[in-house]
Amino acid sequence: MDNNINRNNIASFLLFVLLLSPAVLVADNGNDVAVSLLDKAVKVMRADAGVRMDFSYAVSDADGEALFSDKGYFCLGRGADVQAAERYTLQMQQVRIWCNGERQWNFMEQTNEIYITAADSDEAQGLSPLHLMQLYKSGEYECSVEAVAADNVVTLASKAGASEFNRIKVWLSACNSRLVKLQMFTSDGNVAEIVIDAYKPHCSFDSSLFECPLSEYPDAEVVDMF
Repeated sequence: MDNNINRNNIASFLLFVLLLSPAVLVADNGNDVAVSLLDKAVKVMRADAGVRMDFSYAVSDADGEALFSDKGYFCLGRGADVQAAERYTLQMQQVRIWCNGERQWNFMEQTNEIYITAADSDEAQGLSPLHLMQLYKSGEYECSVEAVAADNVVTLASKAGASEFNRIKVWLSACNSRLVKLQMFTSDGNVAEIVIDAYKPHCSFDSSLFECPLSEYPDAEVVDMF
């Protein structure tokens, strides 16, 4: 599978689990109910931190044929302020990301490379919620919402192909507003789905969890752009 597809889908995942301020949610989208649901989900996520989410990840093509699958976990650190709350790690077999709020480490198994960048640098944006937050601020998506079984599903539709994702669908539990599932529909017809298998709130994480253990990757090429 194309590395860019994988990186972009992960960025979408990080967006929804790392939204740290209701003020940066979808602006002027014409659906107050959708905004309200996302706003509440943000507040719940922040109240739950530290959070660990175990998830299943799969990508299929336009015909429904499976292209890629993996499992992993995501941890969001608890902090007293927004900057501290930007500590996170995402661990999958082929992609591993660490961010301590200042540096971001990105390991790609396929190339055996570790990229180190500033958490807010241009290079890191494709793997950071900040990139897609800017899309929301610019109003490139329109929101709609529907009830599906025990969940509320918010659909974010790109305006006239303004984004690499035609649609992003977010499943939120109707009973507690926690994240249940994500689907991302790319412009080439691929569909990425992330299902939350386990959600563990109020965890206590050591700060070392959010920094790459470089000694565990002695053969990896380290590209330090910090």
